[in-house]
Amino acid sequence: MDILDATYKNDFSIELQFSNNEHRIVNFEPILKKYAKGENEKYLLLSNFKKFKVEVGNIVWGKNWDIILPVNYLYAHGEKVNS
Repeated sequence: MDILDATYKNDFSIELQFSNNEHRIVNFEPILKKYAKGENEKYLLLSNFKKFKVEVGNIVWGKNWDIILPVNYLYAHGEKVNS
């Protein structure tokens, strides 16, 4: 499964469109607080968090993919958006 599109919603929440055409909203704050350490702590600032992009079926942060998360994890932990 791939991520096709990502739309910032609010705070640390992003709506992801997956290749099965489902949309899910993922709150990234808990996982960032747990795993974004050292140089990657900068993504706990909303101004940096909002600089995500979708590349090669993933949502990533940073020029060199400073943060990348398993797509299946994001799908499983996202809140389904009703169409």
